[in-house]
Amino acid sequence: MVITLLLAGNVVSAADLASSVYRSGLAKLKAHNYRGSIVDFTRAIKLNPKFAEAFSHRGHANLYLANKESALEDANTALALNPKLADAYLTR
Repeated sequence: MVITLLLAGNVVSAADLASSVYRSGLAKLKAHNYRGSIVDFTRAIKLNPKFAEAFSHRGHANLYLANKESALEDANTALALNPKLADAYLTR
């Protein structure tokens, strides 16, 4: 199923929007804005529920905030979606 959105007169796919929000989350994670990055990664996941990298990085952010159960859950989901995603193993 392909979802498209109309933003400012442009047609944008949900996958493209998810990638954009994911990149915003990465920037916030790098800036140590962990709560903000979790919000962005969660939005990316809602737009693309199979976005393994978003689950993995949300797990990293949760780990930095000592949300160990959420971090493990995200890492496990990321690995279920993509068993070769090395970053997710670091969270576990």
